Amino acid sequence: MTKRNERIFNHTFGSGLNDMVFETLNSFVTSQITKEIESVIHSHLPEVTIEDIQIRQTDDDHKTHIILTYSLSMIQQNNIVSITI
Repeated sequence: MTKRNERIFNHTFGSGLNDMVFETLNSFVTSQITKEIESVIHSHLPEVTIEDIQIRQTDDDHKTHIILTYSLSMIQQNNIVSITI
């Protein structure tokens, strides 16, 4: 994950998700992660429409699983990205 201010010629690219990696997953943190994902995608990928974001802790409680369902304005088909951190 690219941190905000990490790209030399594009300081607004990236997110603050790295700052949340070791936070206890609760409703507040889940809400913050969702807002951060929505904000970054809206800013840098305006052609992407977020359909759903699911955030879950894995059974071993050491990983967070994020499932993002999205569509592209040019294509009327939903796609899914799954990330485990």
